[in-house]
Amino acid sequence: MAVFRAESFRRFHEYLRAHVESFFPEQCGALGPGETEKLISLAVKDAQTFGLQSQRDICKYLDVVFAFGRDFGTNPRLPWAVKIRKDQSLTPETRLELLIAQSAMYDAGGGGGE
Repeated sequence: MAVFRAESFRRFHEYLRAHVESFFPEQCGALGPGETEKLISLAVKDAQTFGLQSQRDICKYLDVVFAFGRDFGTNPRLPWAVKIRKDQSLTPETRLELLIAQSAMYDAGGGGGE
């Protein structure tokens, strides 16, 4: 069983790498292959610590990390993200959806709902 889990994780990691290379080519280019791999691994661990279980949610979390940086949940320049990240009254999935919704507003020039 461990072999199947390891193979499944390897394939998921490959999918995540292709995903970020497709959607975040500038960030991946600036990081280089080694640092991109490292950031993917760290983001997956962070997502799991955050409480996310599904591959879909982990991928969404990775998008937030690549869009706003690994420290988005503690970055004082992103108070909306810090607030959502720390809100333990919500499920991890709800916090993730709020992060995504607010990040879309932030990208659109709305300041993240502030």
